This record gives sequence, C-alpha cells and structure tokens, in this order.
Amino acid sequence: MQVLAVTPGNHANKTWRAARTYEFAAGWAMQPVVQAEAEKVAASFPIAFHHRDGAWDLVALLGVQPGHSLGVSPQGQWLGRYIPALVRAYPFTLATPTGATAPVLCVDESTGLVGEGGDGKAFFDHSGKPTEALSGIIDLLRQVALNRTRTRLACAALAEAGLLSPLTIGLRLPDGKSVEAPTLDNLYLVDAEKLAHLPDESFLALRRHDALALAYAQRLSLQQFATLDQLGRQRQTGAASAAPPAPGVPGVTVQDTVLRFT
Repeated sequence: MQVLAVTPGNHANKTWRAARTYEFAAGWAMQPVVQAEAEKVAASFPIAFHHRDGAWDLVALLGVQPGHSLGVSPQGQWLGRYIPALVRAYPFTLATPTGATAPVLCVDESTGLVGEGGDGKAFFDHSGKPTEALSGIIDLLRQVALNRTRTRLACAALAEAGLLSPLTIGLRLPDGKSVEAPTLDNLYLVDAEKLAHLPDESFLALRRHDALALAYAQRLSLQQFATLDQLGRQRQTGAASAAPPAPGVPGVTVQDTVLRFT
C-alpha cells in the first residue's frame, strides 16, 4: 500500500477513478462495519464481534478463512445485497499519517486508480476546495468515523454485560474428516441464552447504548452462514473445470456458539 494524505499540495493536478470491479476486496474475509449499517449487512453476511488489542470492533464475515472472500466472485462482482461503507469508499480511507495527530483523508496510490490528469475525477477545484465527488467521499468517511465510536461503545457494553461468547469456526468435509486450514479467530457472537436471561438493570443499561438492537441484528445475521455455504459451493462448482474435483464440498451448520463446516 502507498497511502498518501489527500491535500492540494499532493493532488492538485491528479485525478482519481472508482474501481470498476471489487477484485480489490477478494482477499478481505472480514470487513469492519458500523452499527448504523448493521441491519443492512445482516441481510447479506454474518456479523461478529472482533476482539483485538483490548478493543472491540463489529465486522462482516465475507469468508471463513483469512485472505479469502466469498463475497466477491472470481470476476470481481460483489455478491451481497449491501456493500459496506468502507468498501464503497475505496481507495480512500481515514488514516493517521506519520507526524499527524489526527486521522485525515488518505488515498492508496498503489491501486492504479490515481493518476496525472486523464479522464478521472479531480480531487480539488481551481480554488483548492474539494470537488463534489471528493466531498461525497469525505462525508461518507466522516459518518463512518462518528458512528464507529458509538459502535465500539455498544460492543464493549455487550461484552461487559457478559453476553458475548467465542465463535469457533471449524472446517470439516462431509465424511467427517477435519480440514487442516487456518480460520478466522478472535470472533464472538451474542449468546442467545444469556440474552434471554438478562437482568432488567442490564437490559436498561444496554438500551441506553443502543446495544440491544445491535445484539438482535447480530443474532439475526447468523442465518447468513447458509449464504456463505452456498457461495462456497458455487465457487467449488465454478472451479471444477479448471481443477480436479475435491473429495467433498463443505457445508455449514451452527450449533450454539460453534460454527462448523460439516
């Protein structure tokens, strides 16, 4: 990656293009999302809570193995009903460059989507102000950043209430044999039994953080593991002509807090 802050000094004479396909996301098995889009994401992909470095994040599961997304076709098409905000913002992001004290708008210039002139969209107008196209990206990423704070607070509230349990992903073939392959880890889901027996005072505390709606959206999203199963089977079928057939196509089942391919 070659992430550079978007400024008139860096980009006054440059243009940018939106990606024509979603091939850039083919290796994204997890995609950070925010609470404001949770219900829309839940209609396409499973949602989970990711715990890393002492912090909680909400993620959409686009696959079950690191570096492999089932949400993007081999032709670069997006296969879900909803496209997460950070995917739509590509190749832009909010980042903190070396020497900066706060996140600023940045663009990944290694994507091939930024160039000198050409038929792309200008970053800035003649007065040095962001163009309408760039302003739309800025507004989108600002909304995501603002909502991420609320999202992390809601995730932390669910964890503090003792409602999150580990989501374990196992790979198995139809004959019951385990598949030795790395899977996503540090994932959690809302424990349905604990949620059902939540004390009244905890219920009210979670409602103040708007965490209950997030909990229900996450539980509802679990049915989308069947979608990942279907996408995986389609991927296997599509590759059959180019490779020897595999000894069985994995399927998905969810039992309590354990997800297994069986």
